[in-house]
Amino acid sequence: MGKSVPIKSFIDVVSADLFDRYGADISKLCLVFPSRRAGLFFAESLSKLISQPLWQPLTLSISDLIYQWAGSRPSDTLRLIAELYCHWEEIAPSPTTFDQFYSWGETILRDFDQIDKYLVNPKALFQNLFDQKELEGDYSFLTPEQVRAVQMFRSSFQPQKTDLQESFTKMWALMYPLYERLKNSLEEQGLSYEGMLYRKVAEQKDFLIAKDSSILSYAFIGFNALNSCEREIFRHLQNRGSALFYWDRDDYYLNDTRQEAGGFIRENILDFPPADLGATYSGFSQTKEIETWSIPSDVLQTKIVPQIIRDNLLHTDRRTAVVLCDESLLIPLLSALPTVAENVNVTMGYPLSKTSLYSFIDALLTFCKSVRKHDSVRCYYHTEVSRLLAHPFIEYLCPNAAKDIKKQMIDSNLLYVPVTAFNADPLLYGIADFSQDPDTFLAFLSNLLNGVEDVVSQSDTPDPLLLPVLRHAVSLLNTFRTSLQSCRLRFSFEMLCTLLRKILRNTSIPFSGEPLQGIQVMGILETRTLDFEHIILLSAQEGFLPSTREAPSFIPYNLKIGFGLPVREEHEAMYAYYFYRLLQRAQKVSLLCGVGGDAMQSGERSRYLLQLLAESPHGPTIRERKLAIPITLPDTAPEIVKEKSGKCREQLMRYLDADAGRYLSPSAVYTYLQCNMRFYFQYVERIKEEQEVMEDTDGRGLGTVLHETMKSLYAPFEGRVVTKEALSHLLDKHAQIRSAAEEAIRSHFSPGSKTAHLFEQGRWLILADVIVSYAQQIIAYDKNRTPFTLIALEDVQKSSFLASAELSVPVGGIIDRIHEKDGVHYIVDYKTGKEQRSFTSIQSLFEEEGANQNSAVFQTFWYVMLYQDNVPLVKVLPSLYFVRSLFDHEASTLLYDKSSKSEVVDMDIYMDHFKSLLAHTLSQLFDLSLPFVQTKDIKHCTYCYYNQICRRETP
Repeated sequence: MGKSVPIKSFIDVVSADLFDRYGADISKLCLVFPSRRAGLFFAESLSKLISQPLWQPLTLSISDLIYQWAGSRPSDTLRLIAELYCHWEEIAPSPTTFDQFYSWGETILRDFDQIDKYLVNPKALFQNLFDQKELEGDYSFLTPEQVRAVQMFRSSFQPQKTDLQESFTKMWALMYPLYERLKNSLEEQGLSYEGMLYRKVAEQKDFLIAKDSSILSYAFIGFNALNSCEREIFRHLQNRGSALFYWDRDDYYLNDTRQEAGGFIRENILDFPPADLGATYSGFSQTKEIETWSIPSDVLQTKIVPQIIRDNLLHTDRRTAVVLCDESLLIPLLSALPTVAENVNVTMGYPLSKTSLYSFIDALLTFCKSVRKHDSVRCYYHTEVSRLLAHPFIEYLCPNAAKDIKKQMIDSNLLYVPVTAFNADPLLYGIADFSQDPDTFLAFLSNLLNGVEDVVSQSDTPDPLLLPVLRHAVSLLNTFRTSLQSCRLRFSFEMLCTLLRKILRNTSIPFSGEPLQGIQVMGILETRTLDFEHIILLSAQEGFLPSTREAPSFIPYNLKIGFGLPVREEHEAMYAYYFYRLLQRAQKVSLLCGVGGDAMQSGERSRYLLQLLAESPHGPTIRERKLAIPITLPDTAPEIVKEKSGKCREQLMRYLDADAGRYLSPSAVYTYLQCNMRFYFQYVERIKEEQEVMEDTDGRGLGTVLHETMKSLYAPFEGRVVTKEALSHLLDKHAQIRSAAEEAIRSHFSPGSKTAHLFEQGRWLILADVIVSYAQQIIAYDKNRTPFTLIALEDVQKSSFLASAELSVPVGGIIDRIHEKDGVHYIVDYKTGKEQRSFTSIQSLFEEEGANQNSAVFQTFWYVMLYQDNVPLVKVLPSLYFVRSLFDHEASTLLYDKSSKSEVVDMDIYMDHFKSLLAHTLSQLFDLSLPFVQTKDIKHCTYCYYNQICRRETP
């Protein structure tokens, strides 16, 4: 048994051992860590041991060391994939565009990288599956288990192959020639991917490593899983006697062969005995305070962190680490931590796709791709314009110009916004007048982001990560631009957008905190070799711990096993090690699990957490906590009452001022009948519905367009007798009807726009067809009722209604059409909805709730009343043209009284009762002692624009 090592950080253990061995000569060592960050902690730990100044030893990550030995760094991915594509095109049987190939290229390049890092024989791996001679080749370098795995893979390819197998076989046959061509080409140009550099060093190690004669020895610290190149390099240095190995381990998982967490370490210790071979490490089994939290929401985990820190009296310095298995929780965490910690040190990557920068570039690219030319003028689809102008970056740069353009879009209902609409602001015009040359566009985009950075740096932004994200993005764009310039390919603008999106989606913003102070916020990979007294680990659930993100590969699972390439099981073993290693020296541990789940995650607790509960010595003492969010149904919203006093009284009384030109319309009074409060919002306070560009018609829009069409077609007949021959002649003029319909659509949906070619889109063609069909049916229906005299179209009628001796109310309305036949004046109103020409009683028209309400009938009674006031001593009848019913030329347009079971042919018997009820309604409306109240019929709230104000939202 070796001596017991006290529980102190792994870095402290290693620094003390190395200083004991080398003293001041420690400066001649090269310390190699899995990542760069551990070097900061090592330097601080060493500073506590020395009594006099000395040079800090060279500290590198393993990748930096290999790059240094190889004399170069990996080339840019885009350049590598472009080179790969050029060779693919030379040998592939069918042509493929670069943007189609890009995703394949990423996968192929990743496979080649692994082949080199694991020193796999590429020819043996990619040999023809059905070449019998090759099947009998020499595989003595494989273990029996690996040979069986390869044979199992081949057994799935029988002589009768499916199309998928045939396609895979053809592609597989191209892999080795492609691998050879790519490597030779890259070597000629001085380019390389990372695996090439690893393999180069591993296969030429004597020459390359000998160049570092100034290094006394190498210390490899805190590694776990090693690839074949790393093992070969370690072995070479070991044989030279110039390597020390420190494995960050614990006896709990090291001595138990059932624990996958110790699998790689056990193998490493056998091959590369540690410098502290006799030491034992039992920190994991020491007493710890461990609690698990089950939390119903992922984001809610970040809100619990401050509570955990306060309740457990955790240090708010670097002794406490908050570890994120789900990096997308970084932003909500940073907004929560300032309540308990002054300093926060972020050391992790954050997905660029989760930032406002990505949403801006995505909106910009979508905007640019929506460009069309109408009459040689650039135009942009309104949806993409609105999305871009609404982005905070545009608000930073030109808020007033953005508002002006949005107002112009709504006022003119611009479905396609011309480039001239952006003239008022140079920046927005520069965006709208963008160059489709990739190099010029990328330069413009970089300058645009620099402008955003300048504005943001001088303002208080609620996003603490915005500035570093902007700076990283500009650097990324410049690198991308350089790569495009160096490629042998010509890129279209569409291809540029595709590539730019892919690159941005696959990019993480690295945050590196140099000062060793404050609470440490880290990803789980960043915790390697580092120890903390207090751990708060978020997203301890399947899908994040271990991560389910696995890079795609063209190398099948069995072949990976057969040729010693890493597979899923090894990935899970690595995460098991990260988990147990993180806990082994901690004193207080909080493990938070989001158990709610979402569309992509199950919300199931991590297997490692379950192992901790079931197998570890801490299981019986682990405190399990569940956070439940009480769900209480909201109380009934308080009744809203608005007294008719003060400003409300003044605004209401304006409707009684005849000289002001205002009047009450039938729709206003009907709104009051349905809901007093809605009348108050809409007609007294004049709270307008939020306007937006209309690209589809609703019921009101359809009716408006039909009215305009009929007005245009019947205008020549106004004041004349309309004959059967005249309408027959009009029906024959299909082009005229079509033109009238299209002009009405243009006028309604794109007034004042000369560049919006509506009828390039199918939806407007369909709408025009519908309007033409409706117009033709109206004309055909009228033709069977000729002759008649067309008195007026869209006629404005006004009157003064005497509700009481003290109350005279200006009333009015617009009548669609008035015509006379056989001495009867017909008030025609076109309706595009479902037929509703019947009514139960006059009383039912004034009911506030119930199924007997009928706005169409109420409106026609109102129009008859107005017309009789202005044109007395004539017989007036309402005529409701429900267009869908007019396809039956025998359909009636008269009102139908359900009580008498007859059509209305005499309005006089109804009008006194109607006026009496209207007088009562208007008296209530203008009675200042009666407040505005909400309707009791909740169905009126379903489509009401103001239901959120009233808290009457309905599902």
